[in-house]
Amino acid sequence: MDSFVQPFEVRGLIDTGATISVVSKGVIEKLRIREKGSCTASGWTGQTEELANFDVSVEMPEVLRIDAAQVCQASSWPYGDFDMLIGMDILSTVRIDWNFPQNYFDITAAS
Repeated sequence: MDSFVQPFEVRGLIDTGATISVVSKGVIEKLRIREKGSCTASGWTGQTEELANFDVSVEMPEVLRIDAAQVCQASSWPYGDFDMLIGMDILSTVRIDWNFPQNYFDITAAS
């Protein structure tokens, strides 16, 4: 059984073109959790690969809480200081209001 780990914050990068969410190896190591299976991921080149799959709790305070979100561990991490790439598997559960001319961005619970 996986041991309980205190919640911690990660920096997430929103990617509306990603169907799955992925996390860095560092996040998985900090969580000390076991692999639950695998998922198939493909990048913009169309090349596919099998990635380790994990169940994690994801929370955006006052917006969303998913107790068993399935995320995959990225085999490489080209996302700089971000710890998580947030794909449509999670984004489809929220409402995003984005208005560049007015410099406005908001994430709320889906109604």
